[in-house]
Amino acid sequence: MAARSMVAVLHYLRRLAGPPAGETTTDRQLLEQFARSHDEAAFAELVQRHAGLVWSVCRRTLTQAEDAEDAFQATFFVLARKAGRLRWETNVAAWLHAVALRTALKARTANARRQARERHVGEMRRPEANQAPAACEVKPVLDEEVQRLPWKYRAPVLLHYFEGKT
Repeated sequence: MAARSMVAVLHYLRRLAGPPAGETTTDRQLLEQFARSHDEAAFAELVQRHAGLVWSVCRRTLTQAEDAEDAFQATFFVLARKAGRLRWETNVAAWLHAVALRTALKARTANARRQARERHVGEMRRPEANQAPAACEVKPVLDEEVQRLPWKYRAPVLLHYFEGKT
């Protein structure tokens, strides 16, 4: 019993100390270790090794720092998710570069779409601006009365009178 606990302590101390001097663990070995035993230290080592590369790709592609941070995190989430599924090369820098670029480009496209929708909504005129003050007083009462209608009558009324459908 004491021998097993001593082995566990030694294993733990070796993990804390890292590999012996002159011996470096490859990215593939770190990924295998992470996939096999969910070793957070192995994954942290991968993040530390490649954070600069991934950050620079995300930052060059996205103008907002917050968006770059999101793409950075998403890149490493993909790495964690696929750690045990793919056959890895000795160094994963090229793979991380490609994933970071794709992630950042998707984020940039999504941001452009969102901004276009926001501009479109901002350009829409507010219907209340053109109505008389008396109409504004009637609207809450009208909403309550429409809400009291059964669903099969409420839906056509809303579609026709409030959304302009035929």
